[in-house]
Formats: sequence, C-alpha cells, structure tokens
Amino acid sequence: VGLADERHAKRLGIDGVIILNVAQGSPAQQAGLQPVAQVGGELVLGDVIISLNQVKVNNYNDIRDVLDEMEIGEIVSVEILRGQRKRVVDIKLEAVGD
Repeated sequence: VGLADERHAKRLGIDGVIILNVAQGSPAQQAGLQPVAQVGGELVLGDVIISLNQVKVNNYNDIRDVLDEMEIGEIVSVEILRGQRKRVVDIKLEAVGD
C-alpha cells in the first residue's frame, strides 16, 4: 500500500492516512482497500486509514509503530473512512515482495 504524506490529509482537513495506491493481488487489494483514483482528469479520494488495531493513526510513523509490534502472518484490523462511512477490514500481514 502506498500512502500519502500527512500534509496532503491535513490540507484536505482529513484525520488519517490517505491510500495512494494498492498493489495488485496484495492482501490490501483482496480486502477491498481503494486508493486515490483519477476520473475524467479529477482526483477522487479513495480510502483513508484512521486506525490499526483500534490505535488512531495520522501518519506513516503511526502506522509503522503499530505494524512493528506485529509479526508476518498476523491479522491487522484496519479501520478506514470511505466517503462518510467507516468500516473495518482485517488484513493478513505478508512480507514485502511475497
């Protein structure tokens, strides 16, 4: 998953971390996470990660702190904001490149 710099979220008044891209075939894609998209020349906001395992996240460092406490193969609970709706998806952690 590619993440936007926290300055972009702040500029848009968003609390959380904007998903810029999701790798094809990744657990994140299989869980249905949606990145920023370009529609007719306009950027359309996708999902925003607002918490991992019920820990609020606002930037990459927050996400890294939660994930550093976990092991490959464990399930992380990801709370996202899509439009005005919140939802939680569970994603199995994989090593990068798997």
